[in-house]
Amino acid sequence: MSYGWIGLVVGFCWSTTLSAAPPAFAQSAEEIIEALTASPSSETSLNLGQPRTLFGEEGPRALRRKQEVEAMTEDGWGEQSTIHYESAAELGRANLMIQFQFNSADLSPESVPLLQELGSALGDERLQQKRLVIAGHTDALGEDSYNMDLSLRRAKSVRNYLLEHAAIDQSRLRIIGFGERLPLLDNSSPGNRAKNRRVEVIRVE
Repeated sequence: MSYGWIGLVVGFCWSTTLSAAPPAFAQSAEEIIEALTASPSSETSLNLGQPRTLFGEEGPRALRRKQEVEAMTEDGWGEQSTIHYESAAELGRANLMIQFQFNSADLSPESVPLLQELGSALGDERLQQKRLVIAGHTDALGEDSYNMDLSLRRAKSVRNYLLEHAAIDQSRLRIIGFGERLPLLDNSSPGNRAKNRRVEVIRVE
């Protein structure tokens, strides 16, 4: 497997251990704003590669490595990168139940209202100047490599919707795919798998 090193520093309150009480899903613009403007509440973050951000600027000082998980970024499309979990403060994130066509990155019509809420949230004055990462997640059904690619393509579909329909500046958004690596719940039931198939928006600054 080939491992690229593409810089990304994102506040991220997560681990590979399943949580007993997974985060709630945001359903309105106000809930999305609240989640993305939350005060720092964690000592866990995500650093992909060297200490420079996904947006090309110098990142924080080097931090001790905590955990690792694989992901796929747009810069290294088709290659998986090893992500290092490191100590830092969380900047805010929102889990969204955005639906896609079966086994596809095509957005489902029923997700349009939630996407509109997301667009409204990102256009709000409280988030207008913020830059964000859109992260795709899948359940554990299917081949791991396929799920990794699918999660990235789904993140890209959400970003494309925001660019086309919400007039969000492309420079504010980056995408990443985690595949099945970071489930909210175990994948033992259809209901749990539905929650694991999600899109996450993470505030970078």
